Amino acid sequence: MSRAIDRTALMAADNAFTEQFMAALFLPHTDMAQFESVRKVLEGQDAEA
Repeated sequence: MSRAIDRTALMAADNAFTEQFMAALFLPHTDMAQFESVRKVLEGQDAEA
């Protein structure tokens, strides 16, 4: 319970932290341009080609 309270306090205190925290919950993150090899694999292309 203490960790949940700490996280809630951080998120309430800093909006930038909240935005980064929420974006980090998604894999492979929210900007697929940063993960070109993952995008290729997901599209069925060979990442090495």
